[in-house]
Amino acid sequence: MQKHTTLILVNVYASLILLFCTGINAGVLRAFNNPLNNKAVDLFVLVDEQNAYMNELQHGLVKTALYNLATDLNPSGSTPYFQMLFYGASSSVSTVVPHTTTSAATVKTYLDKKQYTKTQLNPSSLVSALSIVDSQCTSYCRPGIPRVTIVISSLPDALAESSIRLLERNRGMTVIVVGIGFSASITVLNRLASHPSRYYAVPVSTFYELILATPHIASMASDVPFLLNINSQSYIPSITNGIYYTVQLNTVSYTTTNDTVVMFASNCAACTVYGSLSEPNPIVLMQLQVISDTTFF
Repeated sequence: MQKHTTLILVNVYASLILLFCTGINAGVLRAFNNPLNNKAVDLFVLVDEQNAYMNELQHGLVKTALYNLATDLNPSGSTPYFQMLFYGASSSVSTVVPHTTTSAATVKTYLDKKQYTKTQLNPSSLVSALSIVDSQCTSYCRPGIPRVTIVISSLPDALAESSIRLLERNRGMTVIVVGIGFSASITVLNRLASHPSRYYAVPVSTFYELILATPHIASMASDVPFLLNINSQSYIPSITNGIYYTVQLNTVSYTTTNDTVVMFASNCAACTVYGSLSEPNPIVLMQLQVISDTTFF
């Protein structure tokens, strides 16, 4: 399980923030950010359609949930990229909605064409679906845009954990895992989902509850930030007071065991920065608060 440090910048007017790390004895760490007004995301949705856990009616309910998800992530002025893959029934992963689909209306057109698939010999796996996500993201994911994969399954495959960790490390991906019903082990959900798993592991009881949970899942996906590399700059042009801006900082290559030092520099002397290893929105007094050019753990 990877750890995260979240940096959140408050009361920004027009600020420039530079984040960097020193290589010390430290744990493998990703620092997360959640832009609260995010309107862009590269989204991959992987749906497990094993016949043992999904009948024709439930297949239709999943398609309704997917359309609602795309609609929530496609408000006026937004620029999402959608790709939706089905696995677990056919022998190869089925690309139902191709990557770079940009509107919820087009997503619905593709979903309407998707038929219920009877289980074939050697059905495809979550690992093979994740491999396609990795390939597609390498080719098409946009720089500076949040990257999110949502897995929907009644029996999430624990063997996919290493593939998910590689997506996080190599592609800056955040993985939300939605488990449906009693067959979806909470332990496996927590192992597969990105850290902090108490946010990104989402158990639901039924396919009907999946539809009800769609706004919450869309809200989490829209709050995932873009990945900022060490020694990179993030320019925030704003005249709005009291808005929270956050940065996901990739420190994997700079850490080795348990601790890491994160430092930042900003031209906004009045801006408050909060940091956390475990909270997507570290804005409470119990969490670390620092001002301007500072080193913190």
